[in-house]
Amino acid sequence: MRNAVANSSGRRATELLTHGQRSERRVGVFLNLLTHLTRSIAAGFTRYASKKGNWSVVLVHEGTDFQVVLGDDDFSTLDGLIVGYAWEKLPPVNCPVVYAHTPGGPPSGPTVCPDNHAIGRLGADHLLSLGLPYFAFVGLQTLGFSIERQQGFEQALAAHQRRTQPPMLFATWHEMAHGAAAVKQWLSTILLPCAVFCADDRVAGTVAAAARAAGVQVPEQLAILGVNDDDLACTATIPALSSIRINGEQIGYEAARLLERSMLGKEPRRPTLIRVPPSEVVQRGSTQILGYDDLTVCEAMRLIRTRAPHEPVTVDQIAAELRVHRQQLSRSFSACVGHPPKEEIDRVRADRIRALLIGSEMPVKQIAYDMGFSSPSQLIRFCRRILGRSPLEFRGKT
Repeated sequence: MRNAVANSSGRRATELLTHGQRSERRVGVFLNLLTHLTRSIAAGFTRYASKKGNWSVVLVHEGTDFQVVLGDDDFSTLDGLIVGYAWEKLPPVNCPVVYAHTPGGPPSGPTVCPDNHAIGRLGADHLLSLGLPYFAFVGLQTLGFSIERQQGFEQALAAHQRRTQPPMLFATWHEMAHGAAAVKQWLSTILLPCAVFCADDRVAGTVAAAARAAGVQVPEQLAILGVNDDDLACTATIPALSSIRINGEQIGYEAARLLERSMLGKEPRRPTLIRVPPSEVVQRGSTQILGYDDLTVCEAMRLIRTRAPHEPVTVDQIAAELRVHRQQLSRSFSACVGHPPKEEIDRVRADRIRALLIGSEMPVKQIAYDMGFSSPSQLIRFCRRILGRSPLEFRGKT
């Protein structure tokens, strides 16, 4: 099926170049629109389309069948489309296609997806900062995005000489949706208190429900972190779920950009795979705990998380506010957390900068001043030192 789509993509691009560009192009967005992530992907795509001025969007919901939400159902006249996980059910089309999902293997065409390894690393960083002694992963054993997030999570923990407990892996989404009893049984086999990273918010919701049924306190005994920052899924759980926000709009925008290149016949010979980094961790009740034995370290971590995203707080300022000597704070913090407080301050500020660079179009100058840098050049030097790239390089503009 994919080869047929690729061949038709080439024919369609040739037709467009031969007969000249049409005054209007019909582009399709075929996604399961029931999730926050896919809706944001569609929003990013339509944002790009609106800038073109001559793109007419056909919005289609991928369910048990294809349901047209916007436009008409004449798919034969589409000039291009993006499609999610339902590509196998795609009706016959004669146009370029861009895939907006994590491929199960090498991509067969232009593809844009989240950077799942980076998501796993970000999850590990957040859960490591809680100070809990044990870690675990819950996901789906056959899906590429879950496998990659688990790998990134475990690799990041290994870099800190930490290991995960045996994971809880479901075979299918259906099994996961009805898996509270299995998770409850799994919870009885792992060591607590434990920080659990879940492949996405739906999985995290199942874990939270099982913990409640098992009498395991969240977050005191079980800190839970999901992925996607789905507003409904996260706030429907008690306590509300912390989650990693994926920049779905950027995924949709990049997919539209690739689609335009395909429609113009500029698609690379080799399949393209673009991975979009995650935005940030949105912390809610399910991870609002600090498990360090030293109360001074807990309070220092709280101050860093509260103030560092918005101002250039220093270790001296934190120590003075806590009425302890700077060296004493540094020793205690390093012993509990595994790195000095200055490194934690830089990490928190870098996470905020990364989120603003990826998740917004805010000018670099404004980011610098909003975060308390004395000048944009100071922000640039910080980014190169901590992130390894300048802000413009991070946004892919140089």
